[in-house]
Amino acid sequence: MRFQHRALAASKAPMFDEKVVMLYGLVNQNLIPMWDRVAATIAEESSGSGTVLDLASGPGNPSLQLAAKYPELKVTCTDASPDMVDKAKALAEQKGLAGRLDFKVLDMQDLSSVETDSFDNVSVCLGFMFPADLKKSVEEVYRVTKPGGTLVATVWRSMDWTNVVREIMGELLGHPPPTPAINPMSLREDEALDAPLRE
Repeated sequence: MRFQHRALAASKAPMFDEKVVMLYGLVNQNLIPMWDRVAATIAEESSGSGTVLDLASGPGNPSLQLAAKYPELKVTCTDASPDMVDKAKALAEQKGLAGRLDFKVLDMQDLSSVETDSFDNVSVCLGFMFPADLKKSVEEVYRVTKPGGTLVATVWRSMDWTNVVREIMGELLGHPPPTPAINPMSLREDEALDAPLRE
């Protein structure tokens, strides 16, 4: 497997209720240029055909872009949260793409239901920050990717808007909001993800 560094912008993964799913949907809409770039990178690496395992896809990105733009790719859209997978299915139906994707609830720390060397491409976009065991997740991704396959991963480099949201919440609550259980910036430094990938 070939890993390339590209800067594009608990024991179980957290579950998300409907309100959080809606928030993710809004954030994802603003990230469409990134999802398009990820889809184009996978299509370029795969010549537009083969299989893609999209892990931590949330409400369906970049799975939906891949299915819409590259119909020769066989895309499996996954997330550890059943709520997110349900949202991705609903969006695929709205966009007339339901028949072009497979959907599964998968935790990237345990891909035991996925055969070794079974996917040409794997994408993990803004998802490696979630698992408690990053090393195990990387090992599982490596295992299910075919020799010579491609991993496309993205991480948050900056989230300036969260400071504004935190200030507003503090004013409304009268005190600072609790620190999130998951730090979205935990992989912003290259070595945070590059080191386990090299291993």
